[in-house]
Amino acid sequence: MPTYEYRCEENHHYFEMEQKMSDPPLEKCIECESKVVRLISRPVVFVKGSEKSKYVKDFRSDSRKWDAVTESIWGESASDRDKRLKKEGLD
Repeated sequence: MPTYEYRCEENHHYFEMEQKMSDPPLEKCIECESKVVRLISRPVVFVKGSEKSKYVKDFRSDSRKWDAVTESIWGESASDRDKRLKKEGLD
């Protein structure tokens, strides 16, 4: 969901708000309820494979995505589940 920046016209409060792109822009300041202006801000760019990026985990390989999905469903990764089943003789 995009984050939009706003500035209060009367008291110059600055704040950010996560909104759907289809949501209408805010009209009132969240602090003083005076009129606000939505600001144009620079976009956030994610660089795939960059070690400095804090979002490296969001660019997973297909097998890593599958592990994440299975972990959320079964409470363990697919490889951990396979090891457990083999140990229990249920493979």
